[in-house]
Amino acid sequence: MLHDRPGWKIEGCNGSSFNNVSAKYGAGNGFTISGLQDGSDPFSGACFIRNLHAEENAGHGVEIVDAGTVYDDKITIDGGWLEANLGDGVSIALNSCGVRNMRILGGGTAGTAGIRIKANAD
Repeated sequence: MLHDRPGWKIEGCNGSSFNNVSAKYGAGNGFTISGLQDGSDPFSGACFIRNLHAEENAGHGVEIVDAGTVYDDKITIDGGWLEANLGDGVSIALNSCGVRNMRILGGGTAGTAGIRIKANAD
C-alpha cells in the first residue's frame, strides 16, 4: 500500500541529529539526505541519524546524495532497519560518510544491493 508522497528529505541540516525516525510505504525513497548549495554559501550536509526505519518504499531505503557542497560528506547513520524497499537498502553517492549497525532485509528487484557505493574513494 504505497502512499503518493515521498519519505523524508533531509537537506542542508547543519549539524542536526535525528533519532528514531521512520518512513514506510512512500512513493519514493524512504530517506534522501544531502547538503544544500545556496548561492555561494555551502550549507553543511552534516547530520547524525540514529535508529532509522525504512520499509516498503518505492525507491531506496536511504539515498545519500552528493549535492556538491564543501561539507556534505559528514553524514553518519548509526543503527537502523531497512526492509522490502524496492531500490537499494542504502545508496551512497559521497566519497565519505558513515553507515554502521544496519539490518538490511531483501525486497528489491533484481540488481538491487543492500549497500551500493556509487562514489569514488578519495
